Amino acid sequence: MKQWQIDRTLTGGGRQHEGWLPLGATKPPPMPGYTITLLIEENDSGVFLLVKTPHGTFDHWHRTFPEAVKAAETMFNVAPEEWRSVEGS
Repeated sequence: MKQWQIDRTLTGGGRQHEGWLPLGATKPPPMPGYTITLLIEENDSGVFLLVKTPHGTFDHWHRTFPEAVKAAETMFNVAPEEWRSVEGS
């Protein structure tokens, strides 16, 4: 099994409510912020972009490493050159 990771911290949440509210409704508090960890893992089943948050781990299957890198770039604005191989993988 091979693994790659990035060396910067991604965050989610922490945004103010931006949608429509009924007249007189109280504006909800901002969503709590949280850390996102990204890994790419290659095994016999394919290549997985793993998205780890406090809410759980979500995986996105891809046929190739370049496809997973492109998905991370599209979804999280992670440049292809940010990925590095994890020692021991």
